[in-house]
Amino acid sequence: MSTVLESYLAAATTLPGWFFRRSSAIWDCILSYQDGAKIGGHFLEVGVWRGKSALLSAMHAKRGELCLFVDPALHCRTEATLRAATEARCVFMREASVALHRSALMSSHARTFRWIHIDGEHSGTTVYDDMTIGCRLLGEQGVLILDDFFSPIWPQVTKAAFEFCMRHSNELALFLCGDNKGYFCRPRHMALYMNYIGGKMLLDMKARGDGDITICKTTVADDMNCFGIVSRFKGRDYVGPDWDKNTTPMPD
Repeated sequence: MSTVLESYLAAATTLPGWFFRRSSAIWDCILSYQDGAKIGGHFLEVGVWRGKSALLSAMHAKRGELCLFVDPALHCRTEATLRAATEARCVFMREASVALHRSALMSSHARTFRWIHIDGEHSGTTVYDDMTIGCRLLGEQGVLILDDFFSPIWPQVTKAAFEFCMRHSNELALFLCGDNKGYFCRPRHMALYMNYIGGKMLLDMKARGDGDITICKTTVADDMNCFGIVSRFKGRDYVGPDWDKNTTPMPD
């Protein structure tokens, strides 16, 4: 297990929230991969609440990077917890995410963020707006994560995400979904993450204590160029297309 994830799991035990063990392992894998690939940049969390997911990203942030936390109901204790967890500069906005549109950060830090987590207000309109903000801030090799993706409780979240990607297909594309979250990146840099997921990620998940998973890629790129991570399916590490179940799925 990575030292960051180990420290995070110990610190997050008492924090309320819905950021689950598998997501923390997925995040730690991808963030560690970014570190190894020398992908730097800032961090944004929209919808912080008590900081359960924000804490892990803050622990990965480095000196010289910025952690921007946006939530109209930010708790002072949460702010103290996040500041203590990182050497990065922390900025807290106690406003709705729409306030980012008038923030100077939108221009001064455009396309400089490597990690953006959207978990704010769940109406379709707000999700679309938050993805618009995220797309403006996301760096060339960064990752944007959308919470409650494919959740049957909030189907409008998934609808808004696909509408955004269809209208901005040259700016944002889905490359991974799993554990209630969708992971997006710049289409021209999808190979960075697709090669990692189809290659080393399973071993990295096992090293983090969550090897009870199956990595899926069940169709061709023209249909849907995206991996999925699910709980162990039929005892298999990988699941490919229905017409060729015995083939290990690889990036296209």
